[in-house]
Amino acid sequence: MQELINAAKNFIDEHYRPECRVGAVLRAKDGRLFTGVSLQGQKINLCSEWSALVQAVMAKAEIDAAVAIYRDKEGNHEIFAPCGMCREFYLTYFPDAMIVVGEDEIVRAAELLPHAWEKHKK
Repeated sequence: MQELINAAKNFIDEHYRPECRVGAVLRAKDGRLFTGVSLQGQKINLCSEWSALVQAVMAKAEIDAAVAIYRDKEGNHEIFAPCGMCREFYLTYFPDAMIVVGEDEIVRAAELLPHAWEKHKK
């Protein structure tokens, strides 16, 4: 996974702007990489994973791994775990993908939202 993390660091370094501080890289089973940056608006922010996920879905790719990296203005990096909406997208489209959520932690996308959409028995 370190190769994927490094790719995300390089990607956000290349595309960093104060309003674009997070970069995501999703890796397909066939080796293709799908990338995206976060966009911050006046009232709405878009996660970096969203644009990468849309590209992957449009390309009919099967994603096997993903990571999002935050970069500050000094060039320091931090792995960002997916927000709730990103977790839902991963679960919906790529539930078996391995998602990097910390320096030493990787989880299957379906584990990011336990009990999602389950009917509760009485």
